[in-house]
Amino acid sequence: MMGLDGEGVLIDCDLAVLMDGPFGEAARMERVGTFAFRARYLLEESSRTPLQPWHQIESLVYVILFVVFIRPNGGGDLSGMAEDAEDVWKLLNMDGWAYLSKEGLIRPPVHRQVLLKPYLEHWGDLPELAGETSYLEARWGSGELSHDQLVADLEKLLEKTVQTKQEKIPVIV
Repeated sequence: MMGLDGEGVLIDCDLAVLMDGPFGEAARMERVGTFAFRARYLLEESSRTPLQPWHQIESLVYVILFVVFIRPNGGGDLSGMAEDAEDVWKLLNMDGWAYLSKEGLIRPPVHRQVLLKPYLEHWGDLPELAGETSYLEARWGSGELSHDQLVADLEKLLEKTVQTKQEKIPVIV
């Protein structure tokens, strides 16, 4: 959600499933999410890959890419998608081509840089953002990252944020 001034917040709940409780494992096997924003390995119903947190991150990359495509000259731009961006977006949203198109966007840095070059003046860190998906996927696949570790890291971040805010509150005597 962005205002005309380019200010706003990006929320991606497209792949949200309940991961705790008695149905958590079954919920992680459901193929949820809007097709264009769905992570590559969640595109096929027959896939036995359960929903992982890195799928959420990959989905967020597609959400950000959509925002960049519809606002190519920055947050306040209302010009909409250019024809070449529309062609890319159609492939990301097409059943037979979505996986390969997303794989081409995520994997080879050269292709990613060529695709995103027209947007870099206003959206400078896009190639690195798309590259994070490959990095996180590899770490998740190796077991270096896990759901439990992610939860623990988020709890630490929350504690640190609360502590920092409390330190900034002036003490009245």
